[in-house]
Amino acid sequence: MGHEKLSATIFGPDGQPRCRWCAAAPEFLPYHDTEWGFPVDDDHRLFEKLCLEGFQSGLNWRTILAKENFRSAFLGFDFDHIARFSDADIERLLQDPGIVRHLALASDGADVGAAQVAELFVVEALGGAVVGLVSGYAAYRAMRAIDDYPVEVLISIVLAMGCYSLASALHMSGPIAVVVAGILVGNRGPKDALSDMTQRYLFGFWTLVDQILNSVLFLLIGLEVLVLRYETSILPLALARHTGGACGPLRVDHHPRDTAA
Repeated sequence: MGHEKLSATIFGPDGQPRCRWCAAAPEFLPYHDTEWGFPVDDDHRLFEKLCLEGFQSGLNWRTILAKENFRSAFLGFDFDHIARFSDADIERLLQDPGIVRHLALASDGADVGAAQVAELFVVEALGGAVVGLVSGYAAYRAMRAIDDYPVEVLISIVLAMGCYSLASALHMSGPIAVVVAGILVGNRGPKDALSDMTQRYLFGFWTLVDQILNSVLFLLIGLEVLVLRYETSILPLALARHTGGACGPLRVDHHPRDTAA
């Protein structure tokens, strides 16, 4: 029933049929007629869509449509000009009520170069690896100093949670830190820090955790498949695209997310 409602059409003021979600808000009608579903092959328009997707993160798409000053505030989304934005430009954006104002988003396109990307990589990835090495070595030394498998299992749990939290607090990569710490303990521990009994309980515990999380993951994937809507009418188009048929340019669309259609 819900799928039928979403797929049905309505007639606009001009008598032409349109998607039903157009009736949810006044600004949806011109958006539907001029932007939604139209192919985009202009670099500045693609850059605009990427930026607006970032501004929309966590918000209703209607919030973005209601803000009418984005294009003028960002100089038509000319990335050559945006790349040269100064602190004064960013401050101007933060004072503009016609856009979604957030410091991280407003400065997202400014002053981004190879040096900044390299710095981000060093801080996030390599910094996370260093945190993981230090934390993993500390846990390894603690396990080596004792021979009590319940305590050593608890140390491994504290290592996983504490290492991730520490890396995140330092604005480094938590997943990389945990992986590096796990590799260190998993490779060095069995040699001279973990007894046979400890290894059996420790590795058995994390194997169980891994299986449970994988089961939950595949359960969620299965639930997602159940709510997918299959359109047999677009099967010829998909086959033609797959076989290299002339199906027109790839579309980059905006969808009115989270709207009450």
